[in-house]
Amino acid sequence: MKSSQKTIAIWLFLVVMVYFFVHQSNLQNQEVVQDFSYPKFITALDENKVKPDSIVFFTTKGEIGGEVKDKFKEEFGGTKFRFAGDIGDEGARELKKRGITPSYNNEDPAIWMAVLFNSLPFVLIIILAIFIMRQLQAGGNKALSFGKSKARLLNENKKKVTFKDVAGVEEAK
Repeated sequence: MKSSQKTIAIWLFLVVMVYFFVHQSNLQNQEVVQDFSYPKFITALDENKVKPDSIVFFTTKGEIGGEVKDKFKEEFGGTKFRFAGDIGDEGARELKKRGITPSYNNEDPAIWMAVLFNSLPFVLIIILAIFIMRQLQAGGNKALSFGKSKARLLNENKKKVTFKDVAGVEEAK
C-alpha cells in the first residue's frame, strides 16, 4: 500500500469509528420510559397519553413499542417505551377497541448494531495482527528489532587479548 492510500484508509477508519460512537451515544441518550408494563400501557391508552400512530408490535421479540405524547414526558420519565406484551390476536383486539391499528415489525435493527459493536474489537485485533505480520515480513525496516543483542562472534584468526597484555597499562583501567 502506498503512503497516501494508508493515510486515506486511516482517516476513513477514524470517520467510521466517530460515526459509530456518536450513533451509539444517541441510542443511549434516547429518553426511554423505565418500568413501563402492559397494564400501564392500557391505562395510558385509555387516558390518551400515547401517540396512537407510534405503536409497533415487534414480532421477533414479542414486544410492544411506541411513544408517549410530549406533554406527558415528565410523568413517565421519557418519551419512548418498549416492553414485553401481548402482540397476538388478543392484544390487537384491545387496540382495535380503542381505534388504534398497530404496525408490525419483524426485524429489530438494534440487533445488527449489537453484532457490529460486539465484533468490532475482534476486527481491530485482526487488522492489527495483519499489520504486524506485514511489518515482520519486510526485513529492511527492522520491525520489532528493539532489544536485540548486538554481540559479535569471535573468529579464531583474530588476535586474542589477555590480561598479561594489558597488565600495568594505565589506559586499560
